[in-house]
Amino acid sequence: MEQALADVRTALERETQRRIQLNRQMELQRQVFSEELERRTLLDQRFATERETLRDALSSARTEIHQLQQDAATRKERIPALEQDLIGRANQISALERRISLLEQEIGDLRSSTSWRVTGPLRRLVRVLRPAAPDAFRRNRPS
Repeated sequence: MEQALADVRTALERETQRRIQLNRQMELQRQVFSEELERRTLLDQRFATERETLRDALSSARTEIHQLQQDAATRKERIPALEQDLIGRANQISALERRISLLEQEIGDLRSSTSWRVTGPLRRLVRVLRPAAPDAFRRNRPS
């Protein structure tokens, strides 16, 4: 009987040791689980913050895209008027170039005319005398 009691005590001692070992393992697993839960909670918070930041950035980007599209549409609407203005200015330039050409031709005709050549010495004399008597040859003298 003592042997049976000793066997029961030994078995009880083994079972107690096994339970202590299982409790330690469970405590370690709880600690690992708790650490993993805390890590995931922190990650969730970080991801939530990043997600909110990205949503704000996306909203800002959409607003900017909308504004840029409106600006592009406005500018696109102005293109025909600007093209017309450009055509008008090109026509003005052409007309002014023709006018310049005609005036240059008139100046050339005037300078090659007989009256211009005949009055040449008189113009040179006026240029020589003008510095000596600046008011003598003015047309619009003050009264």
